[in-house]
Amino acid sequence: MLTYTTDPLDEELEVVGTVHVNLATSTNAVDVDWTAKLTEVFPNGESILLTSGAIRGSHHLSHESPQDLVPGKAYDIGIDLSPTCNAFRKGNRMRLSVGNSDFPLLFPNPLPSENILYHGRSFITVPVA
Repeated sequence: MLTYTTDPLDEELEVVGTVHVNLATSTNAVDVDWTAKLTEVFPNGESILLTSGAIRGSHHLSHESPQDLVPGKAYDIGIDLSPTCNAFRKGNRMRLSVGNSDFPLLFPNPLPSENILYHGRSFITVPVA
């Protein structure tokens, strides 16, 4: 799991709607799962889960017609997290965690894989009210 945490927020930030995560990635397998979780982190280090989402790589273009991934090829994989509504308090942090599994919520992908996430091309879109 990769975890990205902002600096403490300078002011309150209201997030309302669907958070979108775009991952620029490649893998050595014909399929891989990607998961993302958005949490609010308090000054004492405690965090609460606000929303999450997942996608199987072969479904990145269509759920109706999944296609195997080409090992070594770079893909842009989009993950829409469930809609959320939260006011991040001043001094708190936003945290995004990205991984390849979320058991027991999702059944594990049976294919072993080694994955690359291209940081310079990956991003998160947060709907600010």
